[in-house]
Amino acid sequence: MVVVAGGAIVSDGLITTRLALEQWREVFAITGTINSRVAEGTNYLSKQGAKLVTDTEDILVELGYDNKSNKGNKEIPKGETEEEQKYNRSANKRAVGF
Repeated sequence: MVVVAGGAIVSDGLITTRLALEQWREVFAITGTINSRVAEGTNYLSKQGAKLVTDTEDILVELGYDNKSNKGNKEIPKGETEEEQKYNRSANKRAVGF
């Protein structure tokens, strides 16, 4: 898993993202203001299908951890089947376009 917290379109964060996708890893992006060059890379990743992160709970939910403070007290899914994981990884890789 890779969490990208900021970076321009050409940055180490996007290079790391490309390498992570080549290894079938999840990519999360903490986006920023549309007027900031430092946020261009993460905003781009978000548009291309990276998982949007607004707080730590977003990551915990995606990883399948049961967080008792989750909204609505709904049970958090415990994970995907192997087939779903392969499909989602493939879809994420195509969506980001590296």
